[in-house]
Amino acid sequence: WNAHRDHWSHDLTAQAGEQILEAARALGLDVADDAALLALPDADFVAAIWSVSRPLPVDAEYPNFIIYTSGSTGKPKGVVHVHGGYCAG
Repeated sequence: WNAHRDHWSHDLTAQAGEQILEAARALGLDVADDAALLALPDADFVAAIWSVSRPLPVDAEYPNFIIYTSGSTGKPKGVVHVHGGYCAG
């Protein structure tokens, strides 16, 4: 554990939730808590999220995530899924 680098996921999600709530209120949406935020119409919910964290355009070959699998040999292997391929699949 490195206190300068590592964070608990529940702390990060709580902080992000507060930021999204503040952004929704700044957009003029009537949200008192997380339940009200999740009850928003999709377009309003996305607008609130995007005002906090803008989507970043990336190339179709940009890595999206890595899945580790043992495959048939029992030895771990990392499989990289790229943005374009994953969305197309």
